[in-house]
Amino acid sequence: MSHVALTSVVALAITLSRAPPCSRGHHRGGASPRLQAEFEPSGYSLTDDENKEAMQGKEVKMDTSLGYESELVPVPGPPIKTYEEEVETQDAFALFSRYAGGQVPSAELTAAYTGWLHGSECVRTAHYLLSAYSFEGVDEEHGFLEIVGDGGEEAAAPAAAPAAADAAPEEEAAEAEEEAEEAAALMEESPVAFVGAHLTVVRADSAAEVEAWAAGDPVRDAGGYASTSTHAWAVSDDAELNMAEAGQCYCVYCLDRPGAAELRAATRPAHLEWLRESGRVHRAGPLLADGNAVGSLLFVNADDLADAEQWAADDPYKAAGLFSETTIAPLMQFAMRAVDDEGEQADDFGTGDN
Repeated sequence: MSHVALTSVVALAITLSRAPPCSRGHHRGGASPRLQAEFEPSGYSLTDDENKEAMQGKEVKMDTSLGYESELVPVPGPPIKTYEEEVETQDAFALFSRYAGGQVPSAELTAAYTGWLHGSECVRTAHYLLSAYSFEGVDEEHGFLEIVGDGGEEAAAPAAAPAAADAAPEEEAAEAEEEAEEAAALMEESPVAFVGAHLTVVRADSAAEVEAWAAGDPVRDAGGYASTSTHAWAVSDDAELNMAEAGQCYCVYCLDRPGAAELRAATRPAHLEWLRESGRVHRAGPLLADGNAVGSLLFVNADDLADAEQWAADDPYKAAGLFSETTIAPLMQFAMRAVDDEGEQADDFGTGDN
């Protein structure tokens, strides 16, 4: 190689070594001038700060017109099912049926009774009161729920079995006697009776309607009750008299002395204040006959029977001598329909004063 050629090669090497990286045979970030010119829009430069800012995202309001709006018409959907709340128009009645002493219903009669309850649409709640043998303070003499009266009267005697009429023809008398024997067989003799009474709350238009329905009670047909009574029950809707049921609930069933309407009216404010201050009343309301208050029915929370009795003894009504008889006993509930046809708890009462 001549001196001139060698000098040219060296000069070329020096020149290449001093060239910028992008002019060499490879790319190290950034577009080459040829690619930049080929893919950039006309009049745009990557180095133009104003154009860079214009390419960044901008906030657009939701109500910005797009220029081709069309009228939007709602599409009708399926009909929405509505439910009308059923308003109870019938009155609440309390049917209190006290068992005769020394007798208990047979298993067959008990099954017939519960079946009758389940088949009765008017029944709201069906309870039974435990007798003295189910807790302390056993009535050794009678062995069943005792009526506590101001005059110290004893519990009612067992009801006599129905007898055939003496003047009836022989065939009718024989049929009546056979029915009496069948009824007697359904009620069994027992020195111990754990159930003292039935307390059933029903909905009806009148007391007469309740009596007509109660005539179908199998235990009643069998002569198992010493007494029965039906009263309208005006349950209070006062929140302080509708406390949640906590633990064992006790029934306090009271009947007024005849002709004591003025005494009840005069004592009522103190009675209501006492009820509210107690904080233990689950249900409360007066028992009505022909629209007049003739007694009280209370469902109360208590630790035990002694606690319930002590509490009831402080009632201003009792202190005033309003009641002719009082029954206090643990209150149990038959396993009735848990819910009604609409899926709601079937625990429905009326409203009223106490």
